[in-house]
Amino acid sequence: MTTVLLPCVLLRNVKLWRKYLFNLPPPNRAKGAWRMFWAFCGYLMFAGSTSLAGSDANSSPILGTWLTQSNSEITIEMCDMGYCGYISKIVIPQHLIDKYGKEAVEAQGEFTDVLNKDPTLRSRRIQNLQILVLHTQTAPDRMDGKIYNPENGETYEGFLEVKTPDHIRLSGCVLFNLLCMGEDWTRVASPS
Repeated sequence: MTTVLLPCVLLRNVKLWRKYLFNLPPPNRAKGAWRMFWAFCGYLMFAGSTSLAGSDANSSPILGTWLTQSNSEITIEMCDMGYCGYISKIVIPQHLIDKYGKEAVEAQGEFTDVLNKDPTLRSRRIQNLQILVLHTQTAPDRMDGKIYNPENGETYEGFLEVKTPDHIRLSGCVLFNLLCMGEDWTRVASPS
């Protein structure tokens, strides 16, 4: 916010800025232009302070560790692409135990991405695997991105919605985002 406010305040009184950059008449004849200038400065300050990502990376409501419906945990952090989500705790869903039997339980912690469509990625470990990239904020409480599902090896277009500070909804979509399925996650309480 100060990076927007400081130039607005400093440049207002600079005669050369007013005369040579914008070719504005003196302030008494350009009240409308100065009102537009200050309105624009106000807009920049407001827009910079109301985004989901925020100007301070630690202020984002999506950062932290989230409990999925299968009781696994996903940690969302800042990354070069925006926000990235990593599998930080694996809990084997019952349907996979039923499908693969005792071997699934015995392999706890040693899971690899065997269902990935790319054979070169099938040996990577599931623990700490990046499954979520959020890169575009489309509303104050929504970000779009890509979601990888290691249970079927598919990547989906999707979005994350902030419902409350401790509740988010992650949705993956198919058919040009016409059909979406979502899952609610709750924030994991930080140890005190």
